[in-house]
Amino acid sequence: MRTHRVSRPYSFPRRMLTELKRENIRLPVAGSSLACVLSRPGEEPTRAVVLLHPHPLYGGNKDNQVVRNLDKIFLELGYTTLRFDFRGVDGGYAGIAGAADDTYGAIELLESYEPLTLGLAGYSFGGSTAIHVASSKSVAFLVSLSASFDLFLEGGYDASSLSEIHCPTLLFHGQSDTFVPHADLQLFARMITGARAISLQKENHFYQTSMQTVGDEIRSFVSGLSRRLPAERYP
Repeated sequence: MRTHRVSRPYSFPRRMLTELKRENIRLPVAGSSLACVLSRPGEEPTRAVVLLHPHPLYGGNKDNQVVRNLDKIFLELGYTTLRFDFRGVDGGYAGIAGAADDTYGAIELLESYEPLTLGLAGYSFGGSTAIHVASSKSVAFLVSLSASFDLFLEGGYDASSLSEIHCPTLLFHGQSDTFVPHADLQLFARMITGARAISLQKENHFYQTSMQTVGDEIRSFVSGLSRRLPAERYP
């Protein structure tokens, strides 16, 4: 099992998710306190997903519309969701490596609720971060929208680490994306074993026409997960 190193341990008391519907949480990371929203479906949850937003220096935050759409999709599928603001939303931007550390903290927070399944889903900068994290820490699944290969490599990160991703992986990219090259979709897909790559016609970087397709594909993907994953904690 792959592990990650952080500069200081996180400690979160276990709370019963059955007592929660939606909760605002502050996540302590590297001397910062990040705003989070934890949401859960009505039934007792055993599945959870961390949702990662676009670039914090260009207006991205946990309330981004695509992220909120992903939140809605996963809640409808019975997943507890955690979306949070990366460092950089309110200052202290620390690049993709800092965003990965923020995500490790968010994962540890969700792990305090002891889900059987815990996955990652991200959009744009958040998609690049999700792939980065999945290459260094075991998760149950990975969903990425419009991830940037250059951002993934930021700071000299090694592309060969993509071979360390062994979880079910679903990748999306718009064919008309002018912010992140569409070719990045195939770069990731070639290097992540078994990844399913979906190229969206007539879609740009902002998913103004394809969220229904994205939702349908995620529902099909999650249905396949339920058949593949054992009734025990994720790896």
